[in-house]
Amino acid sequence: MNKEDHCGIVEDLLTSYIDKKTGKRTNDFIEEHIASCEQCRSLLLFKREKMESRKGIIDSLKNIKRLKRSRAAAAFTCVILSVVLSFLVYGSEYKYSNNKEELSAAITDYTSHGRYSADAYVLETKEADGVLIVFFKDRSNPAVYGFARLLKGVNQKYRLIRANFSPSDYSAVVKSYEFETGKGTYYAIGGHNIDSSIAAFGLRFITGFESNDKEQRITYDIKNSQFLEVYKKSALLDLLSGNEDARAEYFFDPFHTALLNKEGQEITEDYKRADIADKNWSSGTGTAELFLLNFFIGFILILGFILARYFLTKD
Repeated sequence: MNKEDHCGIVEDLLTSYIDKKTGKRTNDFIEEHIASCEQCRSLLLFKREKMESRKGIIDSLKNIKRLKRSRAAAAFTCVILSVVLSFLVYGSEYKYSNNKEELSAAITDYTSHGRYSADAYVLETKEADGVLIVFFKDRSNPAVYGFARLLKGVNQKYRLIRANFSPSDYSAVVKSYEFETGKGTYYAIGGHNIDSSIAAFGLRFITGFESNDKEQRITYDIKNSQFLEVYKKSALLDLLSGNEDARAEYFFDPFHTALLNKEGQEITEDYKRADIADKNWSSGTGTAELFLLNFFIGFILILGFILARYFLTKD
């Protein structure tokens, strides 16, 4: 075999030789040939430089892909962390469940900072349009009853925003509470210590407080000794007699809810209490709007998306 044949064989084997895919005998043959062949030695150097250059490009492309993946992961992490942190901050306010024991403790703590406080015991709860109404009594003062209002959050938990309570003039208690939702005005009616002589309660609607003003009463049967009912104002007005304009003149009188016996006679005064030393007071505790909380949550979310955009668009 002449030199040209050897050159052809070596040329075909150089790529495998550079990639270290040839065996020992083949390596010895190639190395022995290029030691004495300037042409094949130059070809080896050329191929080696070309392959190293190509390998460098491939490695650079791989590094770019890895960098893009890491930046995408960083951007995704920023978004997830901002959402999780915002949710935790949000949950620090919207944190109560519709659980009587939990709500009792929450209302007790909520009212403890005012002039009057209540050792709350939740009697009944009812929700209307995302607003939870809680009817409670004061364990330390059996004559005191009240209502608490909570808003439902996106996490299906509640935020306590209002608590009102005061002594009741009557041992058989039927108290009312007006509240607003996004869908209108409602009246909550809470009852406690209702005995068998009381068959119904009557809601009084009047056009004014003068003797010649008109009055109508809407009556509801009482089925339990303890209850909480919620009525929409517009639905109650529809039950009044007269045309729409006439009904619109009436408003609810929260101070004169009547107790009625089976014959429909009013027996409210039969339950008048005489054992209340200090009854001329009422207490209300409210929570301000969540401007700072909403601002902080918005800031966290915006910062998270800004950082995510930075990682995705950085050169």
